[in-house]
Amino acid sequence: PRAVLCQGVADYWRFRQGTWQWDLLHDGRLTTSKMGPALGIYEGVAQRSLGVPQSLAGHHKALHAWDHLCSTVPPRDEALNAEHAPGA
Repeated sequence: PRAVLCQGVADYWRFRQGTWQWDLLHDGRLTTSKMGPALGIYEGVAQRSLGVPQSLAGHHKALHAWDHLCSTVPPRDEALNAEHAPGA
């Protein structure tokens, strides 16, 4: 992967999933991966009614989604540039 210089919102798509920048862009945002837990799909009655496998069920998913949504403020563009990388 090559380095990405973020100069604004138009550059956000350039960050690959799994990078610290991608994680930073998704902190505090309701994404598709957090939608099910936020709606309670993995909780008791809903899980059984919808036929969600038991292995995917659990209240901890809703708690994790809540923590994620409350975690941070969306980043400023300069925070996404390599010189600001964690541990840099």
